[in-house]
Amino acid sequence: MDCRRILVVDDEEGIRKLLATAFKGAGYDVRVAGDAQQAMAICDSESFDVVLSDVVMPGKNGHELARWIVTKDPRTRTVLMSGFDEAICQGCGIPARPCSWLQKPFLPREAIALVNGIFNESSEAAFVPVG
Repeated sequence: MDCRRILVVDDEEGIRKLLATAFKGAGYDVRVAGDAQQAMAICDSESFDVVLSDVVMPGKNGHELARWIVTKDPRTRTVLMSGFDEAICQGCGIPARPCSWLQKPFLPREAIALVNGIFNESSEAAFVPVG
């Protein structure tokens, strides 16, 4: 199996470093971005299997990034992270597709388990990109 590629997008440096270290330790190829604009620039030249993005960031938010990613490469899966509750996803303009969610605070092993689960899904219908 090829090394799975993950992009972590969060305006908090500590969270970026924590997740990058955890995912690298779990065998993933990891890149980080401090905001949606930087993530978009990276995605213009590289492809990722999963993008984990904070929802609330300066400039473009995680929802806007997720919608952009699905138009760029619909195969890329998106996980949104936030300290706000999951209701922040409701009414965000994402069509009737499930929003994969990671509630802050979380342990690195919880993030890894969520992403591992995405790759272990047997059906594309069980997890679709946010779009």
